[in-house]
Amino acid sequence: MNFPSIYDPKKVGKRYAPDINRAIAEGLAAGIPKANQTAASRLLLMVDPQIDFVMKDGALSVKGAIDDIRRTIEYMYRNAEHITGLMISLDQHIPFQIFYPTWWRDKHGDPVKPYTQITVDTLDKEYFPVIDPQWSRNYVHTLAKTKQSPLMIWPFHCMTGTDGAAVVPALAEAIAFLSAARGIQPIYVFKGTVPKTEHYGPFHPCVEVKNHPQGGLNTAVLDSLRRYKTIDVVGEAEDFCVREGMRQLLSYFANQPDVIKRMRFLKDCTSLVFPDNRKAANAILKGMAQKGVRIVTSTDPINA
Repeated sequence: MNFPSIYDPKKVGKRYAPDINRAIAEGLAAGIPKANQTAASRLLLMVDPQIDFVMKDGALSVKGAIDDIRRTIEYMYRNAEHITGLMISLDQHIPFQIFYPTWWRDKHGDPVKPYTQITVDTLDKEYFPVIDPQWSRNYVHTLAKTKQSPLMIWPFHCMTGTDGAAVVPALAEAIAFLSAARGIQPIYVFKGTVPKTEHYGPFHPCVEVKNHPQGGLNTAVLDSLRRYKTIDVVGEAEDFCVREGMRQLLSYFANQPDVIKRMRFLKDCTSLVFPDNRKAANAILKGMAQKGVRIVTSTDPINA
């Protein structure tokens, strides 16, 4: 199909109030069959396509993310008649969390600077928790024991209620258009509000917090994926939230290889926070492919 008139690729990297009314009106008038009239089922899973990660002035801007979102939007418009489901994970944060400077102090008594890693070796030597010290120390050791990335202190980003936590406006319009055109309800998966843990992947926090309603595995969302014949994955950022999301999917469906074989990773719709992680990211892509995930681009045939 042709791109709808509401879409302007030059606006993808801009902040503005998305015109949802117009997007829905164009979707309803597009003449595309409704999803319930389509035999095949295809989910587009978007990880954290938010202003703070995508825009150049975002609080945690990922280089290349604007082009990732542009390619994602154009994939959606080109393949609108094939997509039957939309799932969007959204980071949502609050002021005091274990990965924020508010939780830690350095040996001089100052807040720990963003992009600092706190490891077992630097814990209580260079960096000291000032909130829930016992949990925080155990947390750093748990990350090491489970072979996860060390605790990273991040700049404040995707704060709940701020525009930085919102979906990129041009993508919000595409979601509204496709939802109206196909008669589908987008599913939003909110993550990241548990103070005592990181929550990179959409389905499980890095360390479980058993007394918190969002502190464990989201089996309801994971189980809902089984009904789709194809699951396309995009989002930000490849070396953190997207990587962990894929790892969680592969772990949960490890005994269901037929589900894993339905997954397609759109490698041109994601970028790295740290470009130096490219070699490690390529190794992860290779590992995903060996397990059955199809590594494709947004312009490849949809059955590739």
